[in-house]
This record gives sequence, structure tokens and C-alpha cells, in this order.
Amino acid sequence: MSKANELTFIQVKERNVYLVKQALLNQGSGTKQSIAKDTGLSVTTCGSILNELFESNEVLLVEEPSSKSIGRPAKSYKINANHKLICCFYLVRLADKCSYNYQFHVLNMNRETIAERSIEAKDHSFDEIELHLKEIIDEYPSIDIISFGISGYSVDGEWRGSWGVLHLNGRDVASDLSASLGRRVIMENDMNAISYGIYKSIYEDSDVETLVSIAFFGNSAMGSGIIHNGSILEGYKHFAGEIGKTPIPHRIKKINKVPERQITDEEFFENAAFILRIYATILNPEICVFIGGGRVNQEFANNVLESVSEDIPKELLPKIYYVENYEQFYSIGLFNIALDIILDAPN
Repeated sequence: MSKANELTFIQVKERNVYLVKQALLNQGSGTKQSIAKDTGLSVTTCGSILNELFESNEVLLVEEPSSKSIGRPAKSYKINANHKLICCFYLVRLADKCSYNYQFHVLNMNRETIAERSIEAKDHSFDEIELHLKEIIDEYPSIDIISFGISGYSVDGEWRGSWGVLHLNGRDVASDLSASLGRRVIMENDMNAISYGIYKSIYEDSDVETLVSIAFFGNSAMGSGIIHNGSILEGYKHFAGEIGKTPIPHRIKKINKVPERQITDEEFFENAAFILRIYATILNPEICVFIGGGRVNQEFANNVLESVSEDIPKELLPKIYYVENYEQFYSIGLFNIALDIILDAPN
């Protein structure tokens, strides 16, 4: 067998294992026959994979109630949900806009919350983050993967552009934490995770191919995430969606980290319309979600869409929605990013 064929065989096996695990999660429990029907794989293939997963303790046999039917009942399996726990960890800016808390959620593979709480962030340095994660792992040693949400992006392993945790910029945070904690640590841009959470919560079972979210922070800062064909669109160097770097019409300079002035309502509106126009003409998404507070609400979103329709026909524009409380989608997105890795989701 050639190396190319061997790699293809491995890829097919990984895909099949993923399909079986995903079907078990969706069904709650299932036999090799029901999994075969759900996945389109043969009963023999499903039986072989289920046996392997049982041997590795990733699935459990389900105790079936006694039946009067003739013959031996088919074995039924379920995911061993607590075999591998997922920790979602991210920073939340507090109401004073100057301080942060760490928020963490520990969940099992059935999306059941094992623990969640906030921890005060004092200097949000690498050492402080490492210390808190060690404490969480000591309390919940079955944690298999840590999904860390943060502003910024990764370039050749180095984290850059984070405005919330400046100490981490220029460092390969994921590798350093993984080595220190003995757990796989993945880092994901906050807006990517929020966008993925919105998609998985609302649109996963729809025919939506492209979804973008646009978040408005404070005076004039904006962020964005893009979901395309069910996956996060990260781009060549994980920079996709960094719309804060675009030449928006009204950018406010900062002097000693203090904005030189407040942006007006009209300027704020023009910035939002500018970004929506860019997305509509380049990506042509079906859905656009506005995220924020203050000046942003559903009426604001509708008015921005109406303004853009003066240049672009309405039938070509996305449906536009508003989300105020994005935090629930943040944790959902981080969880599903980690779950895809645990299930060995094919690329």
C-alpha cells in the first residue's frame, strides 16, 4: 500500500470515528444498527469502532430494561461523558470598563455543567492565569482540554493584538500552558468563539452557509467573527475578522490611552454601515449579528441595514439581528471548539 493510500485510509478511519461519536452524542445512546442508520456507515464498521471506543473507556454499555422479545437484545452504547471534561476559560470586562474577571466553566461531553464561577483578575499575567488553571485542574483532574478565549490572533505560534491581556502578546501561550499544565490548551479569538457559539446555538441545523457577527466596544472599537460552511473562517494568518484594523470613516485617536473625544451618534452609525457594506459586498453573508450595548440595539441594526440598502439591493443583504448578552454564546463557542477536537472532527 502506498503512503498516499495509507494516509487516505487513516483519514477515512478518523472521519468514521468522529461520525460514530457525534451520532452517539446526538442520540444519547444507540446500537450499532441505529448508529449505522444515522451515519450511513455499515453496521460492521460501526460495531468495530464501538468496540474500540468501549475498550478505551470512551463509550459505555447501557443497561437495557428486561425485554420479553426472543433473542439476545442488541448492545446499546453511550458516550462516557465524564471521561474527558472541557474547561472554558475567558476574561470578562466588568461594568467599570477598567477591570476584569476570569470566567470558567467545566462541562462534560454531554454539555452538562460540572462547575462554573468567576475569579478576580488582578494583573492578568501569564503566571496568574497559569496559577488559576492549575487550581481548576487540581479540583477537576478529568479535564482533558482547556479552551481559552481572548482578544487577538495567533501568528506563527505567537499571540498578538490582545487588548485585554497585554502580557501575553508575543508569547506562544498555548504551548507554554500545555507544557506547564499537562493538558492541551487551545486559544481562540473572542469574537470567533462568540460567533461559533451563535452558529451552533441557532443556525447549525439550518442551511445558513455564512454568518458574521459585529461587536461594538465603547467609543469606536469594533470586532468581528466569521463562520463559513459550519467552521470558523480564520484566514491565512488567523487574522480574518479583525475589522478594527480597517480604515473606518471615524477613528478616534487616544492620548495616554484616553480617547481625544467621544464619537457622535452619527459617526458611530456611519462606521457600522461602512463595515456592513464591506461584508455585504465581499462575503455576501446570509446572517449578520450585531453585538453590543448602549447605542446598539435591534432598531439601530435595522436602520443600518436600511441605510446600506440605498447602495445594495435589499434582496442581496443579510438578515440582521441584535444580541446584547453575548456571554452565553462565548462559552458555547469555546466548548464546541474543544469538543470538535476531542471528537477528532475532520478538517
